[in-house]
Amino acid sequence: MVELAHTPKILFVEDDTVVRDVVGELLVLLGYEVVIASSGEEALDCLSRDRSINVLFTDIRMPGMDGFTLADFATILRPDLAVLFATGFAEELAGAHRMLGTKVLQKPYRQTQLRPAIDEALARAA
Repeated sequence: MVELAHTPKILFVEDDTVVRDVVGELLVLLGYEVVIASSGEEALDCLSRDRSINVLFTDIRMPGMDGFTLADFATILRPDLAVLFATGFAEELAGAHRMLGTKVLQKPYRQTQLRPAIDEALARAA
């Protein structure tokens, strides 16, 4: 587990309202500070205003800006930002593992998968 001097703050980006609400609440119950965005554009705005965000947790397939593009722009703004992806599409899951060497959570994921995946993302970014 990654040790931080404070509680990690997660920017959770999801275009599906139900998933956004349920997972956002779950992240809070797990003890994280959470900022929620419904699009890549909104997420970039959050990142530019809030330098205390440690983790970008984003869906890959979203209308407008997809999660890969969001992560590219986000890590230009914040090179120290940890990134974690989620997808319900197997081809994106396999492609992200190969291309990025990044942890991708397959939807639907379980609560027990979240903390280890977030810790792994933080360790990679350190």
